[in-house]
Amino acid sequence: QLIPDEMAPQAQDGQHIKLTIDSRIQHITDQAIAKAVEVTGATTGFAVVVDVETGEILAISTQPTVNINKSSAFSEWEKLKLRSLVDSYESGSVFKPLVAAAALNEGLFTPNSLIDCRNGYWRIHGVPLKDKHCEGDQITVTEAIQHSSNIGAVTMNLKLGAEKSLDYLNAFGFGTRTDLNFPGETSGRIPSKKRIKPYHLVTMSYGYALTSSLTQLTMAYASLGNEGKLMKAILVKEILNSDGEVLEKFDSEVIEEVVRPKIAKQTIDMMKTVVGDRGTAKLARVPGYVVAGKTGTAEKSIVGGYSQTDNYGTFIGLLPADNPKIAIGITIDTPTIGDPYGGVVAGPPFAEIAGEAMKILGILPDPTLLENEEEEEEIEEPDLPPPPPEIIWTEKGEIIMPNLQGLTLRDFLSTLQVSNLEINFEGSGHVVEQHPRAGGLLTRTDEITVRLR
Repeated sequence: QLIPDEMAPQAQDGQHIKLTIDSRIQHITDQAIAKAVEVTGATTGFAVVVDVETGEILAISTQPTVNINKSSAFSEWEKLKLRSLVDSYESGSVFKPLVAAAALNEGLFTPNSLIDCRNGYWRIHGVPLKDKHCEGDQITVTEAIQHSSNIGAVTMNLKLGAEKSLDYLNAFGFGTRTDLNFPGETSGRIPSKKRIKPYHLVTMSYGYALTSSLTQLTMAYASLGNEGKLMKAILVKEILNSDGEVLEKFDSEVIEEVVRPKIAKQTIDMMKTVVGDRGTAKLARVPGYVVAGKTGTAEKSIVGGYSQTDNYGTFIGLLPADNPKIAIGITIDTPTIGDPYGGVVAGPPFAEIAGEAMKILGILPDPTLLENEEEEEEIEEPDLPPPPPEIIWTEKGEIIMPNLQGLTLRDFLSTLQVSNLEINFEGSGHVVEQHPRAGGLLTRTDEITVRLR
């Protein structure tokens, strides 16, 4: 039966939304994470970039992804998940600066307070701690962050106590959704005050026994860059009608001052050492800028315990460290090529995103830092490997095989990725053999075989 025209519902124009996403930063984030997934052989990688002062999300990426305009896209629904918001996981040592900030804020420690290293082994509340970074007699709180000392983090959290520890976790935004109203967003899980056990307090110190999303973690770091004030995360900036009139606007909002400005600055200063010469994230350096951040490498939870092969590698950082403008969180899920550590797998894409974001945001590098870095490069030049070669095509469309000898896995993959040739390789370290030899001509159907040692 036909519905008469006068009874038919009249079509109405829909509303529009204006996101906080910066398309330029989104693009470089997508590229950097896709590259990191390829180079590390990971299952997936995800990232989020946050404006420290406003809480606005400037970029949020999951790679690999699919084009939703293709009819086959929804058969690969796993690639459509926004993992920075919906995945809840144990992220490891990236929690340590937050533990330190809480302990400092309570007046229990200072950055120079000494912690008993217990000769690198401590069994506490049934949990065995082996700490190669805390051998000998004592370590400062700053060194505990710099070297990612489990014993250092546990010492601080035990001194803080269960109730205070959970209070600070809640204040940093863990255990609750970010209020973005995003479908499927996780709240993560932290122990309740009624059910927390002593061993929870131990393992929570280095990012286990509690889960969170990467967005929650990055917002917590952003609060340190915002003088200790946690901002409400914003993804939708405005809702407009079909005529472009603003119907609803979402302004920046301070949720809570978690730690005092002085403590936030001290924590950032400690995190600067992580990206220094003796830290765990040298690959996260950005020329001309000071970076503060922390690495995390966490074994993935499986039935009956934890995987001995699969893990999450994470790096979260702030820059410029002395006046932070953005916080960037990156997690690489199950890297299978090379070292799996957070500083190794997530550090390089952080540096790539951060460097380009600084240009886009108009934040100039410090000339003195650039001068110092140039001087260091000049001094160390004899020991540096040659730059990766470039792919060269002949007029007939053939590829001249480059010389890959001595290149790292990352460098040789970066060199060859534009060729679209099939690449077979084995081993790790540096290239010792290649086929075809350098100078040979390749067609689109040829294969390249590389051996590393």
